[in-house]
Amino acid sequence: EWVVKVPIILIFGVATTVDAPRNIFPSHALECLCPSTFMLVTPAERMDAIVVEVLVKHCTTFNIGHKVAQLLRNYFINQDGTVTSFIRALKVACLLHFSMEPLSLIQGRILVEDQVCLKLLTI
Repeated sequence: EWVVKVPIILIFGVATTVDAPRNIFPSHALECLCPSTFMLVTPAERMDAIVVEVLVKHCTTFNIGHKVAQLLRNYFINQDGTVTSFIRALKVACLLHFSMEPLSLIQGRILVEDQVCLKLLTI
C-alpha cells in the first residue's frame, strides 16, 4: 500500500522543456506526473549572496578591499565554483593579512568600542 504513495523525482538535464517527458513516457504514466521547472543561479551569484549575508550584514568590523574582493571572486570562479573553495581562499587571505598587519585586529575592536561609546553618549 505504501509503495503507491512513494514520490519519484525525475530531474532532466539543462534546457529540457516540460514537454520532453511526452516523448519518453506513455500517456497513463504522464497522468501521474506533476512537471515543474526551476532555474539555478550562477556560481558568481551564489558567492555574492553568501558575501552579502555573512560578511557585509553581520561583520561590521570586517572590511574587504576591492582588490581582495576581486581576487576572492576570481579564485571562486576559476576553481570549482563551490563555497568550500571560497572559504579556503578567504582563510588564506585572512592569514596573509593578519600575519603582515597583526595590529589591524586590535584596530577593528577599538573602532567598535568607540562606536558603542558614541551611541551611549548620544542617548
